[in-house]
Amino acid sequence: MASIRSVFNNTTENWAVNGEVGRIFHEEYKVKNKPIVMLNGTDMQPVTDNAKIDTLRKKYNISPDEKVFLFVGRINILKNLPFLVRSLKTLKEKHFPFKMIFVGTGQDEDLIKKQVKSLKMTKDVIFTGKITDREELACHYALADLFLFPSLYDCSSLVQIEAASQKTPALFLKGSATSDTITPEVNGYVSEHGELDYANKIIQIFSNEEKYKSVCQKAFDDLYLTWPQVVEKAFDRYNYLIEENKKKIEKEKLSKKKSTKKAKKAV
Repeated sequence: MASIRSVFNNTTENWAVNGEVGRIFHEEYKVKNKPIVMLNGTDMQPVTDNAKIDTLRKKYNISPDEKVFLFVGRINILKNLPFLVRSLKTLKEKHFPFKMIFVGTGQDEDLIKKQVKSLKMTKDVIFTGKITDREELACHYALADLFLFPSLYDCSSLVQIEAASQKTPALFLKGSATSDTITPEVNGYVSEHGELDYANKIIQIFSNEEKYKSVCQKAFDDLYLTWPQVVEKAFDRYNYLIEENKKKIEKEKLSKKKSTKKAKKAV
């Protein structure tokens, strides 16, 4: 840790993907200068062809009264997926109709599938496997009513930005680093860490349709960033740092000149 910290402390500036990650590096890892926030972006474009979304709805046999939930990423217990499945079981017991779609593969895929089967939710949960076609993946985000991401492991996942690109807000766990980019109840949601809490939060989200639609739009407006936008900001920051470094060098040269003149006069 000391050697890593030394690397950070000898840089001109450190960047973090959100404020919470910056805080962790500064306060917990004891990095001297608190990193500034430079957000991630995505190459994903908003879906404009609703027919493609309707095709997916038919493919997965989603009825009009069912809400669609989505997870995209590695199927790994590090992502807190057993918690998510148990929360969905609680939701089902409350007679809330839904379809849950898992997109991705991973080392714990069989374990999660067995959990779904043991909880008798095979009709409610869909595993698509990996989807590499970006347009097809975008359609899955657009199909979803809510992106479920209870990970306590991630710092700031790209998938939450991809979801925002389709006006699909995310539900995180309170205090998670990856939830730092949102403002709860404005452009996303957070829940307490209990399975009952998570299920109840989902019910609450859809109890106010007007508020939900506002959050969807704000997720798009506030959180959707393209890579060109991110690169432009990084480019501006580099130019600023270069100019500041030039000023610093000139100041040091001037100070050195003055010191030399004083020394000569003293002689």
